[in-house]
Amino acid sequence: MLRDIDFQVQRGEIYGLIGPNGAGKTTLVKALLGLVKPFSGDIRINNELLNNKQLANVGSLIERAPLYNHLRVYDNLKINAIQFGVHENRIDQVLEITGLVEERNKPTKNLSLGMKQRLGIGLAILHNPGVLILDEPTNGLDPDGIIQVRELLQSINQKFHTTILLASHLLIELEKIVTHIGMIQKGVMAFSGTLESFKEKDSLENQYRKISK
Repeated sequence: MLRDIDFQVQRGEIYGLIGPNGAGKTTLVKALLGLVKPFSGDIRINNELLNNKQLANVGSLIERAPLYNHLRVYDNLKINAIQFGVHENRIDQVLEITGLVEERNKPTKNLSLGMKQRLGIGLAILHNPGVLILDEPTNGLDPDGIIQVRELLQSINQKFHTTILLASHLLIELEKIVTHIGMIQKGVMAFSGTLESFKEKDSLENQYRKISK
């Protein structure tokens, strides 16, 4: 159960949310996406209370992407484009952004796991959201897949100034990508601030060990 969670993510930041299993990361992500309703407190996006209008500016991926494996890569994107009312030209842009141009006509089932995750991120950014929320997007990927996803997120952030909130337990990866970090311990935000200020207190690994006890 979450309690006394208080943090802010500024526009253009990559905010890493970390904590041991059961700490409340996924629950917090679901609350931010309107999938679970908090008993008290407010969630705001662009300083407005969370509502359908605000959620329309959010893209998300919770672990595995909801893909139709029997369809082509392009068709997976086209289905979402129709749902979001997005012009088909945007599909080509997203294929370019995710590095999947050559795979556009491949059956999705033939993609590597890393490519599927990039496609999932492509689905999440298809409507060009200002905020991207991801829960364990590199879980289960091999080293190459992890690097590809990391570089994709960095590119999206830098080129389009997309604000990214990234929940993960992979300490080394978070340290390579985030500008700010929030650490959850037993449902409470134990720390929230810049990565630099966090590392001044102790190494990321040592901090994580302390709250995992």
